[in-house]
Amino acid sequence: MEFMPVHAPLVVLSFLGTCLALSGATALLLYLLVRRRHGAAKILASGIAVLLGLYFAVLLTTSLATKEKILEPGQLKYFCEIDCHVASIT
Repeated sequence: MEFMPVHAPLVVLSFLGTCLALSGATALLLYLLVRRRHGAAKILASGIAVLLGLYFAVLLTTSLATKEKILEPGQLKYFCEIDCHVASIT
């Protein structure tokens, strides 16, 4: 028998979406700073801080709410859900 977290695909998509949003916002922030639009840059920097804060709050809340699962000997545990399904025998 094997074990893979139920919401693994959703977690990966959320992570990649957050990375894409932060990359785009950071590029826009740099553009605004170069163009000396400090008012807009402050608002965007606040948005980036809020996004990072929400991300880490969700990460912490999920970590604290997740129950520990003890695998039986011989049961597989998946580690890489993004591009492969590497499993380790416990």
